[in-house]
Amino acid sequence: MLKKIKIGLLHGINYIKKNLAIRIPCIYLIPKPQAIYLIPSIKCNSKCIMCSFWSKKDVTLSFKQWQKVIDNLYDWCGPYVKINISGGETLLPGVMHQVISYCIKKFPLTGIVSNGFLIDKKEAKKLIQKNFNNINISIDGNTKKTVNMIRGQPFAFKRSRNAIKYLVNEKNKQKNIQKLLLNLLLWD
Repeated sequence: MLKKIKIGLLHGINYIKKNLAIRIPCIYLIPKPQAIYLIPSIKCNSKCIMCSFWSKKDVTLSFKQWQKVIDNLYDWCGPYVKINISGGETLLPGVMHQVISYCIKKFPLTGIVSNGFLIDKKEAKKLIQKNFNNINISIDGNTKKTVNMIRGQPFAFKRSRNAIKYLVNEKNKQKNIQKLLLNLLLWD
């Protein structure tokens, strides 16, 4: 409860600063961000028609460099800024796992975005135990044919749907209050 009050106060102060900064130009009134999006890697296991990340060479910072970025964000914004980690696919092996774990330690409002392809029952249990603020699963379409076509993978719909089931079941087992969100892009 105290954490929620602190978050509310910090967001309220930011709101006031933002509105004052519009009317009174002053460096001290510049509000701090309330949400920050990090993309530690563009490596992806999907071949979406609306994105070309999957076709590009993945160039990312080392974990030590990401640590420095995260520490600087913490020093500037404090612990109650919302951090969303996306990419590429956040659950692929590599620097992402280290960045995610480090962010959760620093920022209690850390969330991830995933296509769900790599979430089985075991991974769902691990993800729910990490106590993210939110886990977003992206599903682009409302039919199996559409989702598979948009994601460029014949298994996209089935794996994303299963990931949601596994996460919901595990969330209920662990009696966890974190948010599970669906990012939907509906196509004909």
